[in-house]
Amino acid sequence: MLEVDDDGAGIAPQAMNRMFEAFFTTKEEGQGVGLGLSISRAIVEEHGGVLEALPRPQRGAVFRVALPLGAERPALPAAAPAGRPARARKRLIVVDDEPGVVSCLRDALAALGHEVRAVGGGRAAREILRRDARFDLVFCDVCMPDLGGAELYRAVTAEAPAYRGRFIFVTGEMQDEDLAPADGNRVLFKPFSGGQLEMLVADAAASPA
Repeated sequence: MLEVDDDGAGIAPQAMNRMFEAFFTTKEEGQGVGLGLSISRAIVEEHGGVLEALPRPQRGAVFRVALPLGAERPALPAAAPAGRPARARKRLIVVDDEPGVVSCLRDALAALGHEVRAVGGGRAAREILRRDARFDLVFCDVCMPDLGGAELYRAVTAEAPAYRGRFIFVTGEMQDEDLAPADGNRVLFKPFSGGQLEMLVADAAASPA
């Protein structure tokens, strides 16, 4: 069990009831997207634990992470269970112009054991991907002001065809599902959990492009 506490202004009751909801934030516009706590809780719960905020009568806040303690470490199975691909460390890149989204995705994927590089825009990502075809998957925002996800995909695959089928488009719009063409790309809809990320990475990496 781990507890973190401070003596700051505390948490308002209305925020205490909603702070783990995806996209709920008390920060000003442009300062955060409200995904950090929801993804953190999902990761903890995927490991059988609990993440909670505790009420405090005076100033400040207390957060507690509780994880189960096993008597002994179970032996790894010789093969993955049917329907669940074996987890392997992947080399991933996250592309998004929103720093909060980049940070949340990067931290969540790194917590799952993957090597993650974060890039803050489509044009910068294009320069990286055209020089380096070794990323297993590209998590790419759909709407970016300098170069959108669909345009980035077309530009990158024209110069580096190995990236066909390696894109995962991140969006909150259901109509963006059409961005996943027949060559095996996928769409990740917001909000999402750590478990969804884990299975999506395993499934996409296991499928032929």
